[in-house]
Amino acid sequence: MRCAPFAPICLTVVLSALGVAAQTPQTPPPAPKPTQGSATGTGTAPVKPTPTGSTGRVADPGRLTISVQVTSLDGKTIPDVTVKASGPVDREGATDQSGMLTFANVPVGSYRLHFEHEKFITFEKDVSVAAGRPARTSITLTAAPPPPPPPKVEPVAAPPPTPVAAGNYQPGTTDIPDLVEKNFIGSAQIKRSTVGCTASSASTLIQLREPLAEHSHADQDELIYVVAGEGTHKIAGRDYPLTGGVFSVVPRGTSHSIVRRGRQPLVIISTLSGTPCQPEK
Repeated sequence: MRCAPFAPICLTVVLSALGVAAQTPQTPPPAPKPTQGSATGTGTAPVKPTPTGSTGRVADPGRLTISVQVTSLDGKTIPDVTVKASGPVDREGATDQSGMLTFANVPVGSYRLHFEHEKFITFEKDVSVAAGRPARTSITLTAAPPPPPPPKVEPVAAPPPTPVAAGNYQPGTTDIPDLVEKNFIGSAQIKRSTVGCTASSASTLIQLREPLAEHSHADQDELIYVVAGEGTHKIAGRDYPLTGGVFSVVPRGTSHSIVRRGRQPLVIISTLSGTPCQPEK
């Protein structure tokens, strides 16, 4: 600045300018704000998620809940109902004592709820979970009909009692040696004495001097016990020796014969089983 002709005035202006410069601080230009969008810096600033609750956790608008309330037709809550949710995720649980159940942290979407309880008819319902709106629903279950009664079992008729053959059948015991002594055969060829009779068997004491011819019993089994004497018992063509104490079994329909051996009579007890007693035969 050239101030020669006006030196006092110029000095005053210079001093004034220097004073203003000394009083005014030099402020740097503000930094540009970050922007979201294109590389040219255009766009909007990002929106920060809002913390929820006292924990400061960030709410996820895509994770919500499904709450169900289950009651019966009379309005009573139903505990222990099995609930299955099928959709973007599958969940399963049971209602509590108040009939409530909540599936937490489920994503947005459509779900089918399936309800089961042994005392109620199975039920299904569709629900939708939208962003920002937890799903709440209530359902009413109908009691299942009682099970059909078990089939009636007809009593099995008892078989008719076996008819008892007519006769005077009495219990008793017999002393065989005494019976033989009192009814000894003597010189007779054969002697029979009844030992016992029942509705299905007959026992006879038989004393033999002559052979018993071959024969069979179509509807009776014969049991033979040798009391005394000796002989031969032919059963179905085979010979068996007989002495005191021997016991023989002859099934019905089997042919057999008996021959005495020695000088003494052959004494046996024959029991025919299968038909009523026929004494003296």
